[in-house]
Parts: sequence; C-alpha cells; structure tokens
Amino acid sequence: MSFLRKILPKKVLNYYSGLKQKQLAEKKQENKMLSANDFQKILSDEFGINKGDTVFVHSSVDRLNVDLSVKEILYALIEAVGEEGTLLFPTYPALPSYEFLKSGKVWDIKRTPSFSGMLSEVARRTNGSKRSLHPTKSVCSIGKNAEYFTNEHHLSPYPYDKQSPYYKLIKQNGICIGLGITSNYFSSTHTVDDHFKDEFPVMPYHKRVFDAKCIDYAKETKIVRTYAHNIRKMKFNIPLYFKKYVPSNTARDFQLLGMDFFYVKSKPLFDRMCELAENGITIYKRIYYKPSKIFK
Repeated sequence: MSFLRKILPKKVLNYYSGLKQKQLAEKKQENKMLSANDFQKILSDEFGINKGDTVFVHSSVDRLNVDLSVKEILYALIEAVGEEGTLLFPTYPALPSYEFLKSGKVWDIKRTPSFSGMLSEVARRTNGSKRSLHPTKSVCSIGKNAEYFTNEHHLSPYPYDKQSPYYKLIKQNGICIGLGITSNYFSSTHTVDDHFKDEFPVMPYHKRVFDAKCIDYAKETKIVRTYAHNIRKMKFNIPLYFKKYVPSNTARDFQLLGMDFFYVKSKPLFDRMCELAENGITIYKRIYYKPSKIFK
C-alpha cells in the first residue's frame, strides 16, 4: 500500500480513501448503533473493567457504531475506572518513527498532536492529563497514577523498556483494550523486544540512535535518545499469533455487532511472549530473524 501511495496521483488516492469511508459508513448503518448504556456494558461485561483499574486504550472511533461523541466515549472510560483508576493512550506523531526522527522536527509535549486516533487526541487535550516525553512513542495518561506512568519514558533509548509506560503497565497488572480495531494495532508487544534487547531473535530497530529535540512541560528543550523501528519489519499478524499461541483468557480479538475489539491482560501476555521468544517464536516473520536465531 505504501508503494501505491508513492506512484498513484493524489486524486486517485483521495477517491479510494473517500470510497473506504463511505463503505465504513454504510456498514455502520447496517448494524445497531450502541447507546451509552450499551457501551458501558461492553466496558464492564466484555472487558471486565472495574473501579481502580489501569487500562491502556487503543482505538479508532470512526469504526465504532456508537451514539456517543468522542468526548462522551472518553468520559465513559474515565467513569469506568473511577477516581482510583488510570487510563493510558498512545499519542504518536503523523510519521513513522524513522521518518519523523530523520526529519529533525522538534517534538513538543504540549503542541505536537496525536495521530493515534481522535480519542487519543481528545485525551491528550484533557485537563490533568500527563504525556510522556518521547518523540515517537509517547503515551498520555489520565487518572490517579498518570505521573508515575509517564515520568521516565525519555530515560532509555529503547522506547518500550522498563522506564516506559508500556512496561510499567505490565508491572501494575493493567489491561489493554482495542475499540474499533484489531490487536494488530496493539503496540505493547514490543515490550518483549526491548526486554531481550540483543538477545531477541529479531533486530526490530535501525542501528542508528537518534538524538531528538523535545520540548517539555517547562518549555525547555531536552535531547531524547531513541531507536526507531524499521518499518519494513513491522509486518505481522498479531490476531493470528494470539489465536495460535496465547490462551484466550489472556489475549483475544472479538467482534460485536460488526465492530472489532481486542482485550489483553498485560502481565500474563508478557510472560507468555517471553517464553515463546526464548523458543524462537515471535510476532515477526522468519525472514527477519537473525541468522544465529533461525537454526537455534
């Protein structure tokens, strides 16, 4: 698809993009629209969210057939976890990691918008939210432990390392959910990559470590050192991986009324993925394995 974007005229791309949106709208009309009560029931019954929980939310509101605005969806999530709970959202920039870092653009914790879905952007703009200082894999958080999850992300060149919100979610036994999307958008799988580092069967990053200029909440420029994912290697099928190797009570994709959802228990999934990686099984295609790991 990226190849087609390079060779096709903009008018053609816009036409097919509009056609895709039209098909999504028609699909929505075919299915029952979820009310606020229906949505709350999904959060409690399907995801098992309770007061005090920590929940990492991936989403595509355009693919949700709900009778709620984006703000109302966010407020429903905030209500579900309560005052003692915490929500997290990915807030990535528009370009892939390598392209963004290579561009030399300055990343601003307050001004750089999130391109990880409209819900994440609304969450980022919400009063009291905290955002981690990372140019490509930042996370914003709302709730009791927002500061804890976001305050150390910039300290390691590995964006999913122990200082990251992704790893801290595992330590806190949080859950991850997908609203309107499949688990192929579940970014926390990379915590396993960064846990093993050089011992991981695949090198998912470019060799270069970037020094990225970032502006923090105090409006001071900080240099954040980070690796960038090699986008060519980011071609995997996480739903199939889950179905084949992971118990369904730990991670699963499912559909309700034609809408995609996924559910993950962070700690059990991390432990299972580490076990699999030690046996040479990862989400990555074998073509990208290190030669020393292929025949292990």
